[in-house]
Amino acid sequence: TAWATAKGRIITTLFAFRKADGWTLVLPGNLIARVTQRLRMFVLRANVELHPAPADAVLLGMDAAFAKTLKPDLQQRLLPHPAVTAQVQRFMLAASRDEYAEASATPALGASPFSARDWAQCDAESGLPWVDAETSEQFLPQELNLERWQGLSYTKGCFPGQEIIARLRYRGTVKRGLCRLLAPEILPSTLVSGRRLLDATGNPVATVLYAGCRAAEGTSVLAVVDFSTPPASVLYYEPGGAAIAVIGPVE
Repeated sequence: TAWATAKGRIITTLFAFRKADGWTLVLPGNLIARVTQRLRMFVLRANVELHPAPADAVLLGMDAAFAKTLKPDLQQRLLPHPAVTAQVQRFMLAASRDEYAEASATPALGASPFSARDWAQCDAESGLPWVDAETSEQFLPQELNLERWQGLSYTKGCFPGQEIIARLRYRGTVKRGLCRLLAPEILPSTLVSGRRLLDATGNPVATVLYAGCRAAEGTSVLAVVDFSTPPASVLYYEPGGAAIAVIGPVE
């Protein structure tokens, strides 16, 4: 899902998991302090407490094979990832450093945790629109294709930004949209969140959300691309830089 401002711009995208003792929210780390502080403004008289994860916490990503190697108490804390990528079901585990070290040291044939780049690659291939501190409050939910993930509802009642978001659906035109790009393997450190991409004439026409990389497969990039100009098949991170292929919109 996502949290929007009164102007309909997305502050952050997040997963919300219902737990026996409340909710677990998973969102980009560089927005946790800001989101927690802002959420506390809306607690009012409700019996609600907000607890950011400890500073030494690790979010461990894994597939089903690795999940089976964990101790039963850790398996009970697994959070299922909503996207199945290449027929692989993924799981997340919020763990301490000691739990992480113990889990990672578990000998299991063909089973290991995901690297951060592999995990981001799977998310990009799935079309998950992560919004972090560098892209916060820049995009409307329709521009991030949140309807595809049932992360946007027009019937749930009032929510921040509802008027602008609904007006865009019923009376407006979406001028930007989520696209998959494929870049050379050498570029993941360059294609950081918030990076503007250029067309052949040097005009900025896209904004990178994030990039992931697996060896020999290039770099998968998720970006919001301007639809108001003729669509480009190739974009660039700088004039004369390496070509980044536009695979197409996330449907």
